[in-house]
Amino acid sequence: MLQSIEQNLHLPTRIDKVTSPAFTKKNCEFYIKRDDLIHPHLCGNKWRKLKYNFYKAFSEKKKTIITFGGAFSNHLVAVAAAGYMGSVKTVGLIRSYKSDDDNPTIRILRDYNMELIFVHPSIYDLKENHPDTLDIIEKYPEYYLIPEGGTNELALRGIAEMMEEVDAFSISFTHIITGIGTCGTLAGIIKSATNQDVKIIGISPFKGPVKNFEGFKYLNSMEMEKVEIIRSTPETRFGSLDHSMVEYIRTYKNENDILLDPIYTAKVAMTTEYLLEQMYFEKKSKILMIHSGGMQGISGFEYRHNCRLS
Repeated sequence: MLQSIEQNLHLPTRIDKVTSPAFTKKNCEFYIKRDDLIHPHLCGNKWRKLKYNFYKAFSEKKKTIITFGGAFSNHLVAVAAAGYMGSVKTVGLIRSYKSDDDNPTIRILRDYNMELIFVHPSIYDLKENHPDTLDIIEKYPEYYLIPEGGTNELALRGIAEMMEEVDAFSISFTHIITGIGTCGTLAGIIKSATNQDVKIIGISPFKGPVKNFEGFKYLNSMEMEKVEIIRSTPETRFGSLDHSMVEYIRTYKNENDILLDPIYTAKVAMTTEYLLEQMYFEKKSKILMIHSGGMQGISGFEYRHNCRLS
């Protein structure tokens, strides 16, 4: 079953060097790990985190995979796509007051035959700890539960495989930068980085302090010392419209032929350039940004904000 999923994926992914006057002027090199190219809907860190969860579900002969997400969730789409390819039923509990049939993410989920259950936010926020949600989950015999965002111990194994691909390029990166949500990808990078001198940075897409450090519970104290979290520039509310970012995404696509998503990777790239201007990076730094995908979320962003990115 896992093989039936992976035969649809483009792996391993390449690393592209981005030639930019800003980095050349500072005598630095900038690279992007192109995990956005894995698959249109099962891409980036989503598949990395899901792989071994699906492997465990298949090996335990689970009949249904259940997970959580918002109405525009990349994670939900990835689970639905993987379930469809692997011929296993998927159920998505969605944080929403009601269904919006015009939402492009909802349409994708239905195309992949995911069963959708819309849960009031006050109930959803407690996940399986709320009795109403637990009642829903337990209606499905032999289910496998994947947490919101996909972060658990098995997810870190998938990120470790991504880092093996990074090592195969034989470039001594001085910095690895990624966006953060549940911090699972960041934690996986920290645990599996073979270069002990590399600096690992998580860029927060949230306005204000980060509240979800789920991935960090898998790190020991020495590993935690390697963590640096930086708030994004611009620091805007999660998923909100920022016109400078919209223009940045368009320009970036035209100049580099790389499409960034407006939730995570655009903020990572913009913040990296801001840090460069602030002399954060030493000369001759070799910086690797992880393109964590999120491509299906572009249509949802355009739908919500009535704009065009791509």
